[in-house]
Amino acid sequence: MNYQQSVEYLESLMPTQLSPGLQRLAAFLAEHDNPQNRHFNIHVAGTNGKGSVVALVEECLRRSGINTGRYTGPHLLNWTERIENNGHEITEQDFADLSTTLKSLCDTFAIRHPTEGPLTWFELITAMAFFYFQKRDVHTAVIEVGLGGRWDATNTIKSAVVSAIVSVGLDHTQILGDTIGAIAKEKAEIIKENVPLVTACDGEALAVIKNVAISRNAPVLSIKGGDDDGAFVVKGATGTAHEYELAKAVQQRIEQLGLNKYRIKFGYQELNARVASSVLAVYEIRSGLKCLEKFKESVENYFWPGRLQYFPEHQLILDGAHNEDGARALRASLDELFPNKHIDFILSFYRTKQFEPILSAFLRPGDRVWASQAEGRRAVISTEEIASACKALSVPVFSFHSLKEALKGAQSTSADGRLRVATGSFATVAAALYFMGYQSVEASRSGTKPLFVQAQA
Repeated sequence: MNYQQSVEYLESLMPTQLSPGLQRLAAFLAEHDNPQNRHFNIHVAGTNGKGSVVALVEECLRRSGINTGRYTGPHLLNWTERIENNGHEITEQDFADLSTTLKSLCDTFAIRHPTEGPLTWFELITAMAFFYFQKRDVHTAVIEVGLGGRWDATNTIKSAVVSAIVSVGLDHTQILGDTIGAIAKEKAEIIKENVPLVTACDGEALAVIKNVAISRNAPVLSIKGGDDDGAFVVKGATGTAHEYELAKAVQQRIEQLGLNKYRIKFGYQELNARVASSVLAVYEIRSGLKCLEKFKESVENYFWPGRLQYFPEHQLILDGAHNEDGARALRASLDELFPNKHIDFILSFYRTKQFEPILSAFLRPGDRVWASQAEGRRAVISTEEIASACKALSVPVFSFHSLKEALKGAQSTSADGRLRVATGSFATVAAALYFMGYQSVEASRSGTKPLFVQAQA
């Protein structure tokens, strides 16, 4: 298969199993010597922030001379974005070759195991990442959990240096449960026997995480806000002696480099950076490799497309905020970075989201909305529904049949000192990148102005 045929093949597969489980993918990987466990793994889950933590951690490891792999999702423009080695996407040729090989192996597996059937597309792309990392002799792979944790294909990983649960919020409630506790339980299933976990969760979510960790003898390092000067502290959460010593060592290492007082310009990214630096400190202790000296440099230079990505030439920010917590964090960041600015939002939402609370978190008096609906196989919120909700909030709204038309309409209207923000779904972000002429996310880096400005406290 060539690259396009590989994509068509992947998209022809079922996205998920009808009955969740890891047995099929685990059996497939076991038949091929478990490539997912043949390198160091850092496994990262969370409702929001997990992608930023993965990007920061991988950037720091790579800048420290470590041969890295990175697996993330969703992709914005190309499937190749999901699998990286040393900061470079897998090439289309390698993607095609690997998917051809895996298709043959999967077909053979399905014949030998007729009750299991073929892999889903998410199982297959995850297996491709593991095979690719093995082929590229990756030393450390930083793996983003796709959905939840318990039944996510990445949870076939059984060997990890450190894991993280960045945050727990109400998202994908139709799959994961409709309470913080239920969702936390799903995410906590990535906790592995004797493997430390770093988390910024508190309250009910932390209580659930602690219970699972105790049952698996896994230390839990909890990120806590510190004193008035903004420093943060790392504390053990389950009370074991080993955990106490590990938390103490992590805190000492972070303080040694002044990272406990390292300030990011706005709140949610600062929390992500705290989790990332703590994850890396645990990695240092358990692997014996040094990397944290490169952390500040990494924060200042890392690239995470579609997450507060600013294109000053277009007066446009792209962000994939698609749940209520993410919307609040985005709005707080916009208010801090661009105080007193009215905002023109270009929006689309998937049907799986409760979009009214997201709208309420986004919008302020004086804002305007360019409403459209996403394209693709997933069910979407209609333009009419978005417009109706905006009118109920007394926010001016302009309706369009496509995101391209909405972006064109917003760009053709005088900004009058306003800021334009395309958000609500990753479909909006992808459409905006295409609208500006980009065919790959890496190419968009040239038009981006970094917003992650730091100030030492």
